[in-house]
Amino acid sequence: MSRSIRFFIPLIVLLAIVGISACGSSEPSADDFVAEADEICTEQVRDFQKVEAKLGSSADLKEEETLQKQLLPLREKSLSELEEVEAPGDAAKPYDRYLEIRRQLRDVRAEQLKLLEKGDEEALEPVNEKIGDLNDELDEVGKEAGLKACASVLPKDQAKEAQKVVEEVALTTDPKRVCRELVTQNYLDLGFEGKFEVCAKFQREESDNFADAVKVEEVSGVADTSASVHITEVGGMYDGEESVWVLTREGGEWKVNLISASA
Repeated sequence: MSRSIRFFIPLIVLLAIVGISACGSSEPSADDFVAEADEICTEQVRDFQKVEAKLGSSADLKEEETLQKQLLPLREKSLSELEEVEAPGDAAKPYDRYLEIRRQLRDVRAEQLKLLEKGDEEALEPVNEKIGDLNDELDEVGKEAGLKACASVLPKDQAKEAQKVVEEVALTTDPKRVCRELVTQNYLDLGFEGKFEVCAKFQREESDNFADAVKVEEVSGVADTSASVHITEVGGMYDGEESVWVLTREGGEWKVNLISASA
């Protein structure tokens, strides 16, 4: 055997080993990571919307219990899928923290469900506050990992569209425009007996009490799916009061789905 052949064989083996090692240590790109995780989060929100559309929104504890029980397996499913997503490089550490917060939320929501079953409204207050705090932290850590949908980061153009709809509903007195075009049926069900006529009457009779302007504090959400617009009213009956307007996407347009008080 020649000298060149003796050295050639180990070189092939070495290249094979290096190739296997390189393949085994490959990690997804940042774009692939974000796309995979955000697809899971977006699907969860859409699944939530289907359940909420079926059950409706209510402040009744028993109805909230029913809702949370149906959302529970959807949360478990998305968490399980997110745990299978591999984060690259600098995103790995914040993503690990992101998953840990989601697990904490799972545990706190289990406690929330027990209290809903008992009907203990007073004990629910600190638990709901904890859920809110954890969700805020989840979004911040998600942003550190570069996530969008999983961190409630709405594209700027859609954020502006959602903000415009909220401003129009809050300030305009045009019954047809508001009650037929800018709000969902769920919105009508919650505050106006599900009827256009009741909503239109409110728009006409309460127009003097409407705000003069709204100050937008924050806009968040999931692209083409849902948006939350946190505002403070300026002037009118509710001057200085804060609220969160939740919008959903219907036919490519944002519509107000419900309004909740802000803590």
